[in-house]
Amino acid sequence: MEEWLIVIPLVIIIVLTLIQVFARYVLLSGILWSDEAVGYLFVLMAMIGAAVALRERMHTDLQLLVNKAPRWLAWIMRLLAGFTVGGFLIMLLISGLDFAYENRGQVSPMLGLPMFIAYGLLPLGAILMLVEFGRLIFARSCGSEPAESERIFVE
Repeated sequence: MEEWLIVIPLVIIIVLTLIQVFARYVLLSGILWSDEAVGYLFVLMAMIGAAVALRERMHTDLQLLVNKAPRWLAWIMRLLAGFTVGGFLIMLLISGLDFAYENRGQVSPMLGLPMFIAYGLLPLGAILMLVEFGRLIFARSCGSEPAESERIFVE
C-alpha cells in the first residue's frame, strides 16, 4: 500500500515537471504553482519512503562493526542505536507538530495551501517511522528478527 503512496507523488512530480519545462521553453510561459507543488509532493514521497525503508531495513547501518564486536558490546551498540533512533523520531515528531502548529495561519504563496498541511508532512513521516520502528523493536524482542541472509544491505 505504501509503495503506491510513493509512486503516485512521483508520477505527479514527473508529469508536472515535464509540463513546466514544456510551458517554459516552448510556450514561453511557466506554471507558477508547479514548483511549489513538486516540493510538497517530494517531501511527502520522502517521508513515506523513509518509513518503508525502515520497515524493509534498507537504511544504512554498521552491521559489520556490530558483528565483529564482542557479544556484550554488540548488545550495548544495538541498544544505543535503538535509543538514538527512537529519540530522534520522537524529537522529529514533537518539533514537526510544533512547527506545523506555529505556522497554522499561513498559506502557501502559489497554491494557497494552508501551511500546517505542508509542514504536517514532517510529523506524519515521523509517526509512520515510529510505527515501523516500534514494529521492528517488537519483532526483535520476540526473537522473530529476519536472519542475516534475509537482510538487504547487511554490510
